[in-house]
Formats: sequence, C-alpha cells, structure tokens
Amino acid sequence: MLDTVFLEVLNMSKTAAMVIPVVLLARVLLKKAPKVFSYVLWSVVLLRLLCPVWLESPASILPRTDSVSQGYTLSEKSISVTGAAEAAYQAVGDALNGGLGIQHIRTTEHDGLGTTRYVTSSWQEVWLLVGQYIWAVGAVGMLLCSACSYARIRKKLAVVVPLGENIYLADDIHSPFVMGLLRPKIYLPCGLAPREREYIILHEQHHIKRRDPLFKALAFLALTIHWFNPLVWIAFILAGRDMEMSCDEAVICKIGPDIRADYAASLLTLATGRRIIAGTPLAFGEGDPKGRIRNLSRWRKPVLWIAVAAGILCTVLGACLLTDPVSTRETMTWAQTLSAEDVARADLVISTQTPDKQFKRLTEEEIAQMAALISQSRGSYQAQPEQLAGGGIFFYLTMTDGSTHTVGNNGNVYLVIDGEHYEAPYSWLSTWENSFSEGNEPIPEQYFTRQLTLEDVLELAGKGEDLVWGDLNDFSYEETGFGLYIRAYQIDDDFYLMAGGRHPSQELKPMYIRLVSKADPDLYIDIRRENVPEFIQAHSAGADSALWSGDLIPGTAYVSYQYLYLNPLSSYFAFAGACSPT
Repeated sequence: MLDTVFLEVLNMSKTAAMVIPVVLLARVLLKKAPKVFSYVLWSVVLLRLLCPVWLESPASILPRTDSVSQGYTLSEKSISVTGAAEAAYQAVGDALNGGLGIQHIRTTEHDGLGTTRYVTSSWQEVWLLVGQYIWAVGAVGMLLCSACSYARIRKKLAVVVPLGENIYLADDIHSPFVMGLLRPKIYLPCGLAPREREYIILHEQHHIKRRDPLFKALAFLALTIHWFNPLVWIAFILAGRDMEMSCDEAVICKIGPDIRADYAASLLTLATGRRIIAGTPLAFGEGDPKGRIRNLSRWRKPVLWIAVAAGILCTVLGACLLTDPVSTRETMTWAQTLSAEDVARADLVISTQTPDKQFKRLTEEEIAQMAALISQSRGSYQAQPEQLAGGGIFFYLTMTDGSTHTVGNNGNVYLVIDGEHYEAPYSWLSTWENSFSEGNEPIPEQYFTRQLTLEDVLELAGKGEDLVWGDLNDFSYEETGFGLYIRAYQIDDDFYLMAGGRHPSQELKPMYIRLVSKADPDLYIDIRRENVPEFIQAHSAGADSALWSGDLIPGTAYVSYQYLYLNPLSSYFAFAGACSPT
C-alpha cells in the first residue's frame, strides 16, 4: 500500500515540477497586473499536487512522459542450482524480503525440477523501495511540527476578549491573524490604533471572504506530501506572498491610496520576523514585508485592458496545465509508423459485398498504398465501442518478422487496430472506399479459423492473472452470451474453453477463463489460477494412450502437448478484429 501511494506522489510531483516553472514565467508576465491573477495561477499548481487523475486534451502543453511506476519492477531470472549456490540465492532472497518488507520482492521459489527463481534489482529500484520510508517519515514529521505550532498558538489564545463578530483581542500575540477553517476568527493584538484596526480588519476579512485559510491549509497539505520537491517549497512561499499582496491591493482599492504610508508602517511594525511554514495562521505581518511595501509603493489603479489580458492569460494557462497530453496507444503508434517494407503479405477483406468480391491478396503496389493509408491513422480511443451492424474494410497483415496485425474501417465510424477501437473522422474513413471497396475473389475457406489447442491453453495459463481478452483474439470462437460477452473456444473431443466478461476490450481482463470437460461441463478450472496439466491428465480420455507426445509431469509449469486428432471447427468470421487468419 505504501509503495503504491509513494509512486503516485512521485508522479504528481513530477507533473507539478513541469507546471511550476510555467507559472513562474507567467508571474513575470503578470508583473504589472493585479496580484490576484498571479495568486489564482497558484491554484493550478495546488490542484496538480493533490489530484492524481486528469482528463486528456490536445490543448495540454505538458510534455508526455512515462509514469514513474513503469520502472518500478524487479527482474526475475531462472537458473538451475543446487547445494551451496542454492543456499546463497535463498539467503539473498530472504535478506531482500526481510530487510525491506516489500511485496514486490519475492524470496526464491522451487518448482521441483531443480530450477530456482530469484530476484535482482537495479539501483533505481532499490532507491524507490527505500525512498518510500524516507518520504513517509518526512511527511509525518511535517505534520507533527504543524500540530505543535497549532498547539502553541491555541495556548496563547486561552484568554481573549470579543471585539465584534468573529473578531477578538488577545494579549499574548504580536501580529493580527486569521485562524480556523469552518468558522474562521480574526485575532488582534492589544494596543493597535483605531485607524490601524480598520484596514487590518479589512485585510483579514478579505482573507476570509476568499477562503484563503482553506487554500493555505491545502497548500500546506501539498507541501507535506511533496516535501522532498524544492520547487514545491518555492511555490508555497511565492503563493503566500501573492496571497498577501493581493489582499493589500484589495484594501488599498477599497479605502484609497492615501493610507499606503500608514499601511506600510504597520507592516514593518507587525512583521513576524520569521516565515510561518504552516497551514495556519494568516498573519497580517507574515511574509515578505519589504516586498509588500515595494508593491504598495508601485500600486496604481488597475487598467482595464491589463486586467482583461491577465484574465485571458490565466484562463488559457489553466486549460493548458490542468489537462494531460493525449496519450498515444501502442496500436496507434504502430499504425502511424507503418512502412510498406515491413509488410511481407497483406490481404483485403470486405463485408456486405458480393461473395466473389470479398477477398483480395494485395500486390506490392497495393501494399504501399495501404501502408500510406494506415500511416495516416488518427482518432480517439474508445474502451467500450458501440456495437455496429453492417460491414467494413479490413486489412490482415503478415509482417516480415512473422507477427500479424489487423487494421479495419468499421462502418466509417471506427478505426480498428488489432482489436482496439478508435473513433476516427468520417471524412478520412470514407476515403478508404476509393481504393479498397471490393476484392477479386471469395474469402478462402477456413481463412479466419485458428482453432485453440491444448498447447495454446498451457501457454496462456503461464500468464496467470495478466491474461486479457487480447490474448484470446488469435483463436476462433462462438459468441454464446446474452447480456455478458461469453465466448466458447473449441479445442478437441475432450475440452473446450469458456471466457466471459462485461466487454471484450483488448486490454481488459475477462471475469473468468475456464477449461471445461466436455464429458461433464460441471468439471472446469480457471486456467489463470489452477493446475492445467493436472486437470488435462485427469479428464482427458486419451491421457494414457499414444495420443500425446510427451509424458505428463505433475507440478511442472510448462509441458508441450500435441494432440493428434483435431475436430474441424466451423469458421466464425468477426470483422472487429477478434480473430486473426491463419
């Protein structure tokens, strides 16, 4: 749990480290504008520091970066060791697990065949593992210091005299301040002149009106969480200055510029002499008194066009900094970088076409034309696309490295790349028909059928809980579900596979993936969690005959089987890219 939180904090801190310099630059551009605009921009930084999830937008000016968690993995190796070597590796595993206590680090495991698994880690991974504890200690220390500061202030306010609504006089304080979040109160030191009280109370009331106590408490929370980031400390200090300066300007605007001299004198007299790094209080003399006096001396009545320009700049920057850049999925990246030289073979399949024009083996010239078309791929990813009735144009590619890919136009609505749907512009999808609207022969028999085998099941079982719908897309199936997506994958006379879930999206995990005995459908196992070889051996009619090449070894993780008798399976043609041709 702690490591997950720490990684999320690192991601937010990294994003904030890109946002803060932009706000600092904008602060320079807003030098002649009222300070309230600079103050508003700091709320963008605050939101970035506290909120881990944001919408994606093309307007974002933030660079696209990888998540910190992508490097937070431990490598695993398999070796065959015995005796002293095995004891050494076991000791390393135990030391790592016992010393750091992180669930990502496993002790060595034995598979019964003389192979021992152990873990190794890079120095970055070790720093991340140790760093989470250092971060937690620092954050707790910040909270304890704040709690002690709050307790000292409350002790000084043990005896107060009401002066008015939510305004109190106190003997043991030296500077006015606001304290409290739900019902904030103003505390004034005794001995203030009546004229001073007037503008000081206005200053503190402006804090309350703008909910500044809440902002500062949240800002201190962000500082506590991101205490290790020096840019966050800079942001906290400068945001406090802009907060106070904007309040000063609001008071001068309301009373008039004639009080600036008295106001500046009060700032010098009541300055706390130290910076209060805490969520409360909002002291009148807190912060940079010289900077505030300098700002008051330069103050002029705001010019309308400057205020309008500053408002536009803050609005634009808010939209650009409060959204993440649109991420490019791997399938889209592959399509946009496709080159004809990488394609060994390409077939065209068109649905809702006359039977003798549904298929075409593309020539080299047509492959180049197809690659140029696919490289223009664009669109927004749709995790749950609408189920469309009708046809489409699909390319089935075999690459020079032996891999296969499917790219299709589903009804001029979706671009489908290896089973992933993108809502693409109609104006572009409709151009596909200009060059690829018909084939020149019927679809070859069994073109879309690749029957699942027990060897495939064993390979899939090796992925365990990482199995997703995309891993099953290479095999033919029959849709049998109503409401839920339930797909039946025929294997042989003894077994079939059932996979079910709410939506068969490429990267989503099915609710279940069951290997089922045909002799008794009540006998099944989930291949992600249970012993597949043992189940096959127990329920296969030919387990003890010559139908298998290779002996079953109980407890082994991977054994290659080859069944000699295969049942023909009727072809199930799914244009959404769920099945790949053989």
